Amino acid sequence: MPFPQIPQDLIYKPIEAFVEKGLEPRLVKLRYDFFEAKRRDLLTACRRSRDVILQDEDKVSVTIRKIIRSTKTIVLSSSSSDIT
Repeated sequence: MPFPQIPQDLIYKPIEAFVEKGLEPRLVKLRYDFFEAKRRDLLTACRRSRDVILQDEDKVSVTIRKIIRSTKTIVLSSSSSDIT
């Protein structure tokens, strides 16, 4: 599902926002229902993408911590071998 072009697509709009002069109430309700369903789908897609990004960041953080630990170990072992 494509992401919204503008953040306003994610903001709730009350049914009154869909009222237009001469538009029958059932069509106002139909437009509201359509846009609300689309907005909720977009919110769900955004939340899923956010979760994936956060999981990826966690994986990167763990990898970086492992690299730092192994680098410290290498530096410490090399320093102690220089002493003897």
